Amino acid sequence: MPVHSLATLFGDVSVDTLVVGALAFAAILGIRTWLGGRKCTWERDWAGKMILVVAPPSPTIITLIDQLLQLPSPPQILFLPPIPSPLPPDLLTVLHTIRLGVSKNPAAQLHCEPLPMTVEAVRDFTKKWGSAPAQMVGEAGRRVDAIVLGHGWEVELDPKILKQVRNESNSKSKSKEWNTHQFQFHLLTALLPSLLRAPAERDIRIVNLISPTWSAALPSLEGKNSRTDSVNLTGRRSINTLLLMKHFQLVLDTLEAVAQGKVKPVPAVNSSSSSDDNSQAEGDDQSGKGKGTGPAEDATVKKRDKNVKSNILAISVIMGWARQEVIKGSLVSSALSRLL
Repeated sequence: MPVHSLATLFGDVSVDTLVVGALAFAAILGIRTWLGGRKCTWERDWAGKMILVVAPPSPTIITLIDQLLQLPSPPQILFLPPIPSPLPPDLLTVLHTIRLGVSKNPAAQLHCEPLPMTVEAVRDFTKKWGSAPAQMVGEAGRRVDAIVLGHGWEVELDPKILKQVRNESNSKSKSKEWNTHQFQFHLLTALLPSLLRAPAERDIRIVNLISPTWSAALPSLEGKNSRTDSVNLTGRRSINTLLLMKHFQLVLDTLEAVAQGKVKPVPAVNSSSSSDDNSQAEGDDQSGKGKGTGPAEDATVKKRDKNVKSNILAISVIMGWARQEVIKGSLVSSALSRLL
């Protein structure tokens, strides 16, 4: 019997020792539970949502798409790689394999369309996105719950070689390609009307992937250690991405404050300048050339209520040291890159 076995095992142990052991076990269990944090229920909230993944088909991005589709309640994913049409056969094979792996769950939907980093491609995509039949979408248009911008965080090849390759591709193509920040800014700006029409209770996330080498470029902001290698250039690009997302979030919050009427006029000039403007206006009135009120009365700016936040949140996620995207590019000029 288990009771007799426990009595035989702990029969010679004193009560004080058992109490101390029980308290120690309870303390360890409590600390372990506290370190684990709150239980996350985000896996339950993906059913019926639409995620746009705008990123190159790197191993990390492919793994991300596969993991999202493997959830119990998977979302719908529209993969938009910056590759001209037609898509390469190896990429189509990988995507078809992912679809076969989630074929038992009809809610897991994966679609893929090429979206090169050109003006024509962004214009055509936004035109098709906004011209969906009314019977297929709701009043707010096509649903968008998240946009993942996964381009630009990889440590690329030597900057000189990369620039030469881009110049050759631009010379062959009819339209010039944008850089990472130009492409992201114009794409988000083109999709902004569709995002603003979404219901206020819907939480929309714009997720931008940041390279882990961003801290390497911090000294260059102060004019120190201004290097032009791949790691530092990727770090500078990541810092610019952080600033771009911060600026875009301010734009979104301001638009939400204007929509709610939470904007107040604030004088834009100080007392000295306003007094000078008033005296100048009085002089114009006395000379008979004044045509109305002085400019000081209308020189105001509008300040938004900072407590008003948009339901569209632009966030940046610092990625890990991925082997293919970061480490290999960092060591591409050394002999160790052949082993990776």
